[in-house]
Amino acid sequence: MFTKKDSSRKSISRIVTVNPYTKNSYLLKSNKLSLQNKPTFNTSNFLASYLSNRDYISAKIGISRSVYDVDIDSAIENKAYEELGLDQASEYVIDHFESPSEGEERLFDVFAAKPERLRELYGEIVSDAKYVDLIFPAPLLYKILYEKDILQQGRTDLFIYFMEEDAFISVYKDGNYLYAKSLEFSLDKIHAMYCEAKGENVDKKEFINALTKEGIYFKDQDSQQILMKIFSEVFVALNDVVIYSKRAFSLDAIDNIFIGSIIGNIAGLSQYSENYLGMASKDLIFEYDLASNEWYTDQLEYLLALRALEFLKDDSSYANLTIFPRPPSFANRPSGQFTIAMGIGLGVALLYPGYYFLSAMIAKTQTAFMQSQDNDLKVEVDKYTKILAEKKSEIELLTKEENRLRGVYNDKASTLNAIYDKKVNYKMRSEVFYNFSKYLKQFDVSVNSLENNESQFYISVVGKDDKKITELIDYIAKNRFNDIKDINIESIAKDGNSSYYNGVLKVELK
Repeated sequence: MFTKKDSSRKSISRIVTVNPYTKNSYLLKSNKLSLQNKPTFNTSNFLASYLSNRDYISAKIGISRSVYDVDIDSAIENKAYEELGLDQASEYVIDHFESPSEGEERLFDVFAAKPERLRELYGEIVSDAKYVDLIFPAPLLYKILYEKDILQQGRTDLFIYFMEEDAFISVYKDGNYLYAKSLEFSLDKIHAMYCEAKGENVDKKEFINALTKEGIYFKDQDSQQILMKIFSEVFVALNDVVIYSKRAFSLDAIDNIFIGSIIGNIAGLSQYSENYLGMASKDLIFEYDLASNEWYTDQLEYLLALRALEFLKDDSSYANLTIFPRPPSFANRPSGQFTIAMGIGLGVALLYPGYYFLSAMIAKTQTAFMQSQDNDLKVEVDKYTKILAEKKSEIELLTKEENRLRGVYNDKASTLNAIYDKKVNYKMRSEVFYNFSKYLKQFDVSVNSLENNESQFYISVVGKDDKKITELIDYIAKNRFNDIKDINIESIAKDGNSSYYNGVLKVELK
């Protein structure tokens, strides 16, 4: 029995699909599927492929729910030999996945393939690429359509696909794989039947091109009649499979029928589907949000690329029939382990003397480096010491010049302030005398004498009535307060030799 080996996927950056029948290979990169040359060994590639329905055996196997998970694999393998009718003397690669089920048993879809058939199909590929990460049963590829919400669940769908060497029908219910069956009517078989009915050997490439362009309605009426008869047989066989599927799996009806082929849509098959299966078919072509350079790319290649992406995230619920694991990493190979062990032993042997040698070299290097730095810094220190001395002398000279100019400035400022004060704040004496003369005349008061000292005036006043003198002082104080800082008279006395009153009025201007 062959068992699968887990491989390291840390370095994987690209998906590469390989068709083992046509040997076509596609690269999935940046959401674009591109045809490329045959793959070579590159651990950055995740190599995925599919296996046609005719190259493996499958069945649904029930296992008691009392069986522990650790024993499931061996229980399924033992039961697979019995229920699949496998040769006890032969070895098979067997894998499975669990299907939704109720009751006392867990239900598993089990797949078994012969290793020699896998080597026959993949020998050339493995010779160049060295490994194949995923070999997936082709009918299971349609599951991704439901996972990506391209098709709706809750229905029963039928998928019919024609390949060069095989044709198979797949049944899905509620988005889950139910059943698959190979048909004898592959494209190669249809071509052989056509040649036999025609009575001549028609070039296969020309036949396929005509089928691609014209469908089953060949321009030549005789050829068209032959082809229509062949496809009548095809759909009679398909109808038998549909009847069996409905009975075996208690299906009330088929909701959708999708028909496709490796060469693209074959025109005219929808009418046959309606006549023989009771429902017009749809083309098995979907939108995957993946670009391609080809006018038509095999739909199974798209499905395989999408499945490989999901498989990288979680491979626990898929069947994988590969027997070509990628080579282990260098550390896991015997030669790599020997080399690593030798390296470690040599390293340990050289560790002690090497430590002191390395320490001495590091210390020597550090000393030389620090000495070099010291010399460089000394030059820098001398340079900036000289610059600082020059700047200090310049500052002293500039300070002296500043003090001299500041003195000149202060002298000029004092002069200008004095001039400004005289012009703006000095009260003209003529104006003061003029105003006071009006007030004296107004209150009938005379002046004997007047003296002044800067902004102070001393006026000797004479009046017939001491009240007039008092009124004069009050008037001036009230009406000239903006100009007068202070005004007062110490006393008003009556002259003994006359009837007049006199006093000295002191006025200080602002």
